[in-house]
Amino acid sequence: MDIIERAARNLCALNEESQRDTHWEMYVSDVRALLMIIREPDEGMIEAGFYARDNERSAIKIWQAMIDAALKG
Repeated sequence: MDIIERAARNLCALNEESQRDTHWEMYVSDVRALLMIIREPDEGMIEAGFYARDNERSAIKIWQAMIDAALKG
């Protein structure tokens, strides 16, 4: 399962708990729209990415640090 499907299924579960596996496809466009938004990081995300790059040197850690920064808002 790719990240878009996984996110769509989780979003569906949040909104339609009783219909978890039947309507997840309806949320794919929402997931894609959100990914397009976060594709352009804000200053906090960029800063977190640089810090993680200098300290972790792992693409996963950099990605996670940038998303964590976005979640902190």
